Amino acid sequence: METGTRARLKEDSLRFWLAVSEKKPEAVFHMHKGTAVHGILTGTDAVGAHCNVSSLKTPIGTYPLTTLRTSDIDSIQIRIQLE
Repeated sequence: METGTRARLKEDSLRFWLAVSEKKPEAVFHMHKGTAVHGILTGTDAVGAHCNVSSLKTPIGTYPLTTLRTSDIDSIQIRIQLE
């Protein structure tokens, strides 16, 4: 991959995570084995290994603040307006 392309992808990724941390969108997290949980995505760590989530609604209860390992997540659905 060309250096310019790599730099552009990195910049786009940083802009996306900045928007997530500012807008805190509602999200559906599709976990392994088909479980879906709902919460507010508030950010990620620097290497993308963990997602920070508030008001996480799970089959066994609601958690006010939690961290999900991205290795346990199959996909995340969000709606966010990027400018």
